[in-house]
Amino acid sequence: MIQSALVAKEDPGKAMRLLDQARVLAPGTLVEETALRRELVLADEIADIDKFTFLSSEYIWRFPGSAYFESFRQRFVSSVVHFGLTIKPTQYAALEELVGQIDSAGRLGLYLQIAQRGIIDGKPGAARFAAGKAVLLSADGSVERARSKLYEAAALILTDQFEKGVSELDAVEVARLPKQDAELKEAVASLAKLIGNGPGNPQGRVAPEPVEHGVSPTADVSAIASVSALIDLAQQKLGQTDKVLERKLP
Repeated sequence: MIQSALVAKEDPGKAMRLLDQARVLAPGTLVEETALRRELVLADEIADIDKFTFLSSEYIWRFPGSAYFESFRQRFVSSVVHFGLTIKPTQYAALEELVGQIDSAGRLGLYLQIAQRGIIDGKPGAARFAAGKAVLLSADGSVERARSKLYEAAALILTDQFEKGVSELDAVEVARLPKQDAELKEAVASLAKLIGNGPGNPQGRVAPEPVEHGVSPTADVSAIASVSALIDLAQQKLGQTDKVLERKLP
C-alpha cells in the first residue's frame, strides 16, 4: 500500500497492481478495504469503467456494514456521473451495468443527475441516454417522470431531432418540476427559439457534438453557438453546476 501511494501520480496502473496485491495478501482486513477504496479513485482518474465496476461491486459485496460505506457511496455517485459524461456511446452498456449495482431509487437519482448535467455541459448524447433510462424507472405523473421528459426533450433539441424535442418540451408541465428544473425548461425554450429563428439554420437542426450518437455531422457555426448559449443560459438560471449536483440520492 505504501509503494502504491509513492507511484500513484506517475504510474496509476502500477499503483493499482500493487493495491491488487495488497488486497490478496490481507483479505477481510482494513488493508483490503482501504486498498479497494484507493483503487476506485485511481480507476475513476484513468477512466477505466470496467475496473471501477468490478471494484465497486467487490466493495458493496464485502463491506456493506463499514463505517466508511457512506464515504464510498458519495464517491461512487460522483464517479458514475463523471463516467456518464465522459465515456463513448459504445460504453453505455458498461455504464448501465455500473448503475445497476444499486437499488432502483438510487439508479433513478443517478440517471437524473447525469441527464441534468449532460444538458448543462452540452453533452446531449449522454443526457439523452440517461434521460431515457430515467423515464423507464420513474412513475407516471411523478416529479421524476417530468424531469426525465424535460432532459430528454432538451437533448433532442440539441441533436438532429429538433422538432420532436420542441414538441416534447411543450408537453412537460412546469407545475410538476422543481424550481431549478422549471428555470432550466425556460432556458431550453429560449434556446429553441434561438435555433428555430437562426438565419444560418433554417431547418431548426442543431448538432453540438458530431461524434455522439444521433447527432448530425453537418452542424454550422450558428448551431455550435446555440449550444454555448444554452450552457450560458442554464448556468445563469441554475447558478454553479456543483450546487445543482449537491442533491443526494433518496
